[in-house]
Parts: sequence; structure tokens; C-alpha cells
Amino acid sequence: MEDILKQLYHGEIAPDEQIDISGEDFKRTAAAYNKAAEKFCKSLNEEQKQEFEQLKYIKNNNDCEYDLLNFKRGFQLGMQLTLAGLQIPYTKPGK
Repeated sequence: MEDILKQLYHGEIAPDEQIDISGEDFKRTAAAYNKAAEKFCKSLNEEQKQEFEQLKYIKNNNDCEYDLLNFKRGFQLGMQLTLAGLQIPYTKPGK
């Protein structure tokens, strides 16, 4: 337990790096998005392309903030579950 707390303190734990994005569903969805975005961009003039890129940038930042809030809430719920578990009186097996 101490090792994981030390890693967390030093910023060595990155939950987003532990997500497996090599799955076929993720690859398929990412490829479909990229194909649709590329097709859409071909129909835009230069000014519209820049606006679309700005929109994607804003959306990405919003998604990152949302992910952070979800992470924080998940962490809080995990801690609440841990505290609730610690409040359950310990009984020896067989009693």
C-alpha cells in the first residue's frame, strides 16, 4: 500500500495510461470518426476548416475537463466505499 501511495504522491500513476485503447471497438470507432471528419473537412473552405479545428480543440479541452471530474468523483466514491467497508465490524471466519 505504501508503494502505491508514494507513486501517487510523486505523480507516477496515470490512470489514463492504464486504459487499453488497442481493442477493436475503440479502433473501429476512432477510424470512423477520423474518416467522417476528413470527409467533412474536404467540403469546407480554409476559413471553415480553421473554425472546425478550433471547435475540435475546444471540444477536446471540454472532454478533458469532464474526464477529470469523472476521475475525481470515482476516486471519491472509492474512498467512501473504503470507509464504509472499514466501519463493518470484523468477525473471525466460522463465528
